[in-house]
Amino acid sequence: TGFDGTLRRWDASTGQEKKTETINHHQAAVAFSHDRLRLATSGRDGGKLWNIATGQLEHQWPEPALVFRIEFSPDGQRIVACNSDRVLKVFDVPTGRKVFSEKTELGILAAVFTADGNRVVSLTNMTGEIRIWDVNENPRPRQLRPPGGEGAVALMRLDLPPTWQSQLSDADSRPANLIAAGIGNSIELWDVDAEKQRATLLGHDAPLACFACNAAGTRLFSGDYEGNVMVWNLVTGEPLLEFQAHQPMEVPDWENRGIHSMALSPDGATLATTGADGQVKLWETNYPSKAIAQQRRLVAEATEVVDQRFNQLGSLRSVLEAM
Repeated sequence: TGFDGTLRRWDASTGQEKKTETINHHQAAVAFSHDRLRLATSGRDGGKLWNIATGQLEHQWPEPALVFRIEFSPDGQRIVACNSDRVLKVFDVPTGRKVFSEKTELGILAAVFTADGNRVVSLTNMTGEIRIWDVNENPRPRQLRPPGGEGAVALMRLDLPPTWQSQLSDADSRPANLIAAGIGNSIELWDVDAEKQRATLLGHDAPLACFACNAAGTRLFSGDYEGNVMVWNLVTGEPLLEFQAHQPMEVPDWENRGIHSMALSPDGATLATTGADGQVKLWETNYPSKAIAQQRRLVAEATEVVDQRFNQLGSLRSVLEAM
């Protein structure tokens, strides 16, 4: 999706664009339901729900403000939306009915459902405060993390398999609702049910923008404002790899992020990233090692040298004779 209001579909195997549609004014976010049957989009004219198989619009939620974050519940029956008017809303997917709405003081930049779909975890605008909302009974929210820390915009629920074990959690229990929050340059892992912080991952030199996690719960991918991606071992909490995926651009306001978003393919073999440079990139994830990253850097440097010599000498034969 782009800020020009277009939704573009790509063939990941060939890199060819398959279809372009204009669906929102100033397109801000998209989200797939877990069963891949529906697509939710959001922009300056509100949120929309699409049937992927037919391409038909099922529901529309007009909004006077920019809806910049939209997410499905794990069962696909609800959608949570955050807008620039500082209102948190939840919609019922089958009926399109609004079931929850709450005005906040500072605004919410990100929100995700818990595994049961009955609670929403929100990250408050730039303060780093994390709250838990019961969207059925609509009580006052509980505070999971107090305010503190700048540049807080990234939040993700980590869907962990039943067999998941990690040094970051208790040996006899698996957190049913573990979330990753980007607070400044650090990644904080919070157990929603126990209401406690499990770990802090340090390594980024710029504020966090987005996350992705594989189905096995063993790898966490994080992207920052400078366009860098880090790969983490979620069993030990150790960093495995860091590389620059996108160049940060001089664009206004919150759009000035090196990386806008990232997503993993269902098999976890491909990571897709989008950036302020207007590019969509696909990355292999099967061998996230420093050795292979170094090999690829050397190949890129050698290719650049040959390209420069070709421009100087005019033919590949001249380049080879000069080497």
